[in-house]
Amino acid sequence: MAVRQAAQGDDPDLAAREQYGRLQLGQADRDRVLAINAATVDRLLIEVKIAASGGRRRRARR
Repeated sequence: MAVRQAAQGDDPDLAAREQYGRLQLGQADRDRVLAINAATVDRLLIEVKIAASGGRRRRARR
């Protein structure tokens, strides 16, 4: 359902972040964020996530 909402440009999380000033995007950037797949975002941000965690990687649980 979240994918469909994002595709329609109706993402409540994005709208809330913009409303409360946590995120400021131009229309072109907003369109790109709404068009991208969540897995792609995770892959693009992997280096940022590692740096934010102090260089530690999380292991998958078994």
